[in-house]
Amino acid sequence: MKNPPRSAWSRSLGLAKLAARVAGEELLGRVDQVKTRIEQTRLLVEELGRLKGAALKAGQFLTLELREHLPPEANLILQKLQDAVTPVIYAEIDRILQRELGPGLRGRVEALSETAIAAASIGQVHSARLRFQDGTSVEAVLKVQYDGIRESIESDLAVLRRISTVMMALGGKKGDLEPMFREIQAVLVSETDYLLEARNLESYRERLATRPDLAARVRIPKLHPEFSTGKVLALEHMRGVPLEAWIRAKPSLEHRQRMGDLLLELHWAEFAEWGFVQTDPNPGNFLVTEENGEPALVLLDFGSMKEFSPGFRNEYFSLLQMTVHGTEQEFVEGFIRMGMLDAKEDAETRQAFAEMVRHSMCLFEPARQPVDFTDPEYMKQSKDLALAFIRRSKHTAPPESLLFLNRKISGLYRLLGLLGVRQDLTPYIERARAH
Repeated sequence: MKNPPRSAWSRSLGLAKLAARVAGEELLGRVDQVKTRIEQTRLLVEELGRLKGAALKAGQFLTLELREHLPPEANLILQKLQDAVTPVIYAEIDRILQRELGPGLRGRVEALSETAIAAASIGQVHSARLRFQDGTSVEAVLKVQYDGIRESIESDLAVLRRISTVMMALGGKKGDLEPMFREIQAVLVSETDYLLEARNLESYRERLATRPDLAARVRIPKLHPEFSTGKVLALEHMRGVPLEAWIRAKPSLEHRQRMGDLLLELHWAEFAEWGFVQTDPNPGNFLVTEENGEPALVLLDFGSMKEFSPGFRNEYFSLLQMTVHGTEQEFVEGFIRMGMLDAKEDAETRQAFAEMVRHSMCLFEPARQPVDFTDPEYMKQSKDLALAFIRRSKHTAPPESLLFLNRKISGLYRLLGLLGVRQDLTPYIERARAH
């Protein structure tokens, strides 16, 4: 594939043209609104897929926030944005490795695959064999970051702010998106620092060691720091089946149930115990291996890590308890304090928000245990209530502090649905009450 533009000027120009085309479609499409939204969406997917980097990464996230405002035909196009990454050519990857590693280390990277084994918005992964100075060698993977990605974050997001303002206006929204973009920018900056990801990986390994029950069933690749830089991450080549492929192979219900238990317990440990959460629950970030007749989970990505302070976590659990046991006014005011609901919303919007939250919290009622994550009626009701709130809301923007935590939780629920399991949440309910 042709390499994405590197300079801030060329990237900004592409995004500026996109903003103008989106606005132009808005002016021309007053008669046929559905057709307008579909064309705007097509333009968005086309340009962000070409640019990769922060533009694509942020675009993928923003589309999840905007999907309720668009017609079904537009959402079908948006779905393509999640898979819009095509690997760059081998010569470009080799050029980056030569620069980052130098000729000496590059000469000890052998059998580098010419075809990427995975590609994402920020970089792509190639298999290789690493030869150490003592003559030994190991099978590894190299995660190589595309050129110009880190440098383009600020300019990419500046233009995306303008585009998303237009998209928010489709539903008559006036919410302040600036806090959300600050959060996205902070996470993107951290994701483009592969040395930080290397530290995250080792920090996660240390935390995992405090939970022997989880460590027995969770695998983390070994880091090869000698071959790692800010834009190249060298890791042990972990073998396994991609999580979605493992599910499609129809493992036994017992094994799927145990995998669901493992995913839930791992999330509890990350948030409640460690305050160190992997916030990207993309199924592609997990492999499954069979060990001693039991499924084990391999974690592949530590770029999108976020720390939550003890104070934040205590407030979060207090809010959950207030939602279950407090009055509607109490928990609505609690959500306003946490920035999840704008105080300027009117009474009808607050009521719609309360109904949406009450419905989501009904998962934690003892009478509903175990929870059937494949229940289509529950998911339909959730979507209908969320849509009712979004349509009434005029001021509430996606919450800054909970943006990526909510992404993790919704992704976790989706994984449990893919597993086709019923999970008993009682242990987590009791621990949350005692927290």
